[in-house]
Amino acid sequence: MLKKSGIFTFLMVWVFPLFLWAGTTGKISGLVTDAETNEPLIGVNVMITDLGTGAATGLDGRYVIMNIPPGIYDVRFSMIGYEGKKVEGKSS
Repeated sequence: MLKKSGIFTFLMVWVFPLFLWAGTTGKISGLVTDAETNEPLIGVNVMITDLGTGAATGLDGRYVIMNIPPGIYDVRFSMIGYEGKKVEGKSS
């Protein structure tokens, strides 16, 4: 019985709080394409200006920024040879 109690205590103290923490963040993801050709753009810098974090698009033009706290953010897109673009967050 003591062995089962120790496992239960371990789970309650160390494992279950991880599930609570995991639900407090989100992600921002998308696809960046050229407006004229509709081809995916590789290596576009995608920055969340308020957090100072971001990502770059991959070979398929997609990006994912993980572990973003809930909120409304402005996102800036930039790449050499293209005009920068800022998308402002809006509340619904």
